[in-house]
Amino acid sequence: MSAADLVAVIRDMAIIFFAMAGVLAMLIATVLGLLLYRKVAPTLDSAKATIKYAQEATSQLSEKVVKPLVSTSTRTFTVGRVVAFILGLSRGKGGNKNGK
Repeated sequence: MSAADLVAVIRDMAIIFFAMAGVLAMLIATVLGLLLYRKVAPTLDSAKATIKYAQEATSQLSEKVVKPLVSTSTRTFTVGRVVAFILGLSRGKGGNKNGK
């Protein structure tokens, strides 16, 4: 066996070794990923349920509190503008000649 043949055999053995090591590493990563998923899945489901409950609560709060407040605020603003308009017309009849 010549030196070139020995180097070729060592090279082939190294390629086989690293390929097997890569496959083994991928298998270990897959198993660990599955185990981690099985541990985390119930927590994720609980978090989803909590988020859904929070969304329903904020929706109820919006419908029961915010919308009536906004409509009341809008009505109050409108009444204020109407009153200001009426008072502005009554003041305009006096001696003020529109700035002239």
